[in-house]
Amino acid sequence: MRNKAQIDEIKQKIAELKFKLAVEEAVLQRLDPDSARGSQKSLTKENKQPRRGSLAAQTKQILTESQKALSITELEDALIKRGFAKEEDRDKLNTLIPSALSRRKDIFERVGRSVYDLVSRRKDAL
Repeated sequence: MRNKAQIDEIKQKIAELKFKLAVEEAVLQRLDPDSARGSQKSLTKENKQPRRGSLAAQTKQILTESQKALSITELEDALIKRGFAKEEDRDKLNTLIPSALSRRKDIFERVGRSVYDLVSRRKDAL
């Protein structure tokens, strides 16, 4: 019986320490994003698919189907046509698209003023 009590006590201490460690890592991440203990490194977007249904995923599918680079206006039209956004949200899309695509440089490449294409297609063309 005594061993079981000790085991339970140790398990409780481990749980408390894990919680404290998670809190400290969160504080460290907030203060210095680059110094997080390796855990954040595994969360990078590099070579990962965009979340299904996200703006990046929709845009990737549109560019794949178009088989050519598209302007922001063409991407807006396609997103509205697919029902991803409403016509009255066009001005918001004009801001969101470049922002979303610039965050995913592993997938998208700016090939001209307000014109984007897939990195994979550009590499194949070379």
